[in-house]
Formats: sequence, C-alpha cells, structure tokens
Amino acid sequence: MAKGAAKTLRSFRFVVLTPPGSLPPAAEAGADTAAAGGVPASVVDPELAVFGESAGMLARLADLLVDAFRETRRPQLPLVLAALHEPSRSYLVLGRPGSARAGDVRKNPFSLAFADAARRASAAVRADRFDAAVASVDADDLVAFVEALQNAL
Repeated sequence: MAKGAAKTLRSFRFVVLTPPGSLPPAAEAGADTAAAGGVPASVVDPELAVFGESAGMLARLADLLVDAFRETRRPQLPLVLAALHEPSRSYLVLGRPGSARAGDVRKNPFSLAFADAARRASAAVRADRFDAAVASVDADDLVAFVEALQNAL
C-alpha cells in the first residue's frame, strides 16, 4: 500500500481500494477531497477487484492493516475500508475497531454507526450481511456516507 493511501479522518482511518481504470467517487465528481477531508486518493491495483466482491477477504485485509497501524505506534484509530465492486457501481465498506487483536472480542462501534450514517446521508446502503459493520454503498453516495459516519462516531 502506498504511503498516504490511508487518510486519517477525525474519528477513523479511511482507505479506498479501486481497480485500475476506475475512478474514486470524488474524482468522478471533480472534487478536491484531500482539501475537503473526503475520500483519500485510492490504492489502485489490478488485484483489488477481489476485495469488492468478498466481505471475508476485505475483513482479512482490514485486520492486517489494523495490525500494521498498531506497529507504527500512531494513535490507535478504527479503520474503514471501501473496495469498489464495479459490476454494481457500489463500494463494499467495512469498519474495524483500531484496538482489535487476533482473538479479541470487543464491541464494534461501526455496527450502529453504519445504519446511522446511511440514514443521515440519505445514502443507498445495503446491509444484508451477517456483520453489521459491513455495508454496500452506492458509488455516488460514498463521500456522503463517510462524512455522516464521521459524525456518527
């Protein structure tokens, strides 16, 4: 993952995974999100499509990134990953507590925050997975969803 791919927002770290040839939602809109605090520059790699298709694979990546951030001795913040699923023009979004370690059982603050953020942003969100901290968010609604998620946490 390139340096700067993870953007530290007010209440969590945020990473967008986008396959090549795809634009992050803010780039499509022509917005300068780095200055606005929205979606960070995305990580672009041909192998990233698998993360938009599988919540399990995205969860494994999230756990790996949480462990990596813990080793940097930076403040422990929750992590939100968004992976593009091109066929449905949506992002699979997953939230992980920043302090989780393998084997830890802790309350995930994203479970209720995802539902609240979807309501606040009037975003098209589908949360039909076992894990309530995983949702499918329409590509056009990702920026609004992330901004509402910041306010919900």
